Amino acid sequence: MSKEVLSRPLSYPFDQGKAGADLHPLYDLLGPGVHRVHLAQADVEAFMVTDYALLRKVLEDEATFRLVDENLPGLPLIQGTLLGMSGADHRRVRCPAVAAFTVRAVRERLPGIRAEVAGRLADLAARGRPVDLVGEFALPLALTVLGETLGVPEEDRHLFAGWGDRFLDLADPRQGELAVAEMCAYLAEAMERRRGTEPGPDVLSRYAHTEHGRRVNDREAVMAAMAVIVAGWETTAGLIGSMCHYLLTHLDQWERLVADPGLADTAVHELLRTRPVGSDDGLARRTTRDTVLGGVAMPAGSLVLAARDAGNLDAARFPDPRTVDLGRPDADGNLAFGAGPHVCLGKHLAIAILHTVLVELAAGHPGVRLTGEPVTWLEAASIRRPERLAVTLA
Repeated sequence: MSKEVLSRPLSYPFDQGKAGADLHPLYDLLGPGVHRVHLAQADVEAFMVTDYALLRKVLEDEATFRLVDENLPGLPLIQGTLLGMSGADHRRVRCPAVAAFTVRAVRERLPGIRAEVAGRLADLAARGRPVDLVGEFALPLALTVLGETLGVPEEDRHLFAGWGDRFLDLADPRQGELAVAEMCAYLAEAMERRRGTEPGPDVLSRYAHTEHGRRVNDREAVMAAMAVIVAGWETTAGLIGSMCHYLLTHLDQWERLVADPGLADTAVHELLRTRPVGSDDGLARRTTRDTVLGGVAMPAGSLVLAARDAGNLDAARFPDPRTVDLGRPDADGNLAFGAGPHVCLGKHLAIAILHTVLVELAAGHPGVRLTGEPVTWLEAASIRRPERLAVTLA
């Protein structure tokens, strides 16, 4: 691509809603830095940050780079949700849910997560036929774990699958708005029922019963609960699908993991670093004042995209960044879950699920292989994952 083309704002998203397994080549051509892009659907210009060190500044300096407070076509629908809150309000509303996602809380749930993963894999293997590792394993697994975390009864979790798909559909924002309204109505009723029961460890109970919960109004609590499951279950499922797709299309890497299960700790972080989870660059921000970032002047009110996946491929932070090294010692410095005040609430739980899947799959089904069925990737969605991943479990 010529320098003349790169000197003009590029149409974003680069893949036009057709994301594949890897980042679009334009990210490599742009390289680390601050670049101007044109958001096609919203018809506005923005600054895209792809440099790791500059990204950390954007993510951590909430006073200068504030999350957008409006919904923009082509970007995730976050207005009014926990994902769209900033400052003291964000801390206040987020606080009651934090206890359900601490390292200690996740550690206490590990035996149950292991049993769930191993049981689901064993059941699928017993069918004696190829299975879809996304639709029959990753999505229901993630929905089960996040549903338990939130406090949604098993018989109702399928409702969130439909709502989540509509929420993440960037091609039809109206469906996303309707899905939000339906989810909120369900969660409001569920939280009201919690007030008539004994407090439990689930997120809905924490909002309904704790002292912090009384500082959060019902609408805020419902929107926070919605963010927990929508932002968590499809993302985690997508990562399972993307990670397994990579390993099973690079069998030397898979065999390395099978031979040395202890690599699972670093492997999860390295795959988080190199397997982009989103088809876009996540939550947009606006500058609250005139500022300069990486030598680029940004007037107050400028739209800023934090391209975390591109930052994870910054050679200044991760030498030989395109090489996947399952034993890379510093891969846990990746930005897959963000940084700063908006670092992903469910980070530790997601890592625990991903780690458990790799360990149980390698230990119990080392002969797992793709069937050869063509793999297509989800289109016009904010999550990047295979639509199906047909495998034989052995």
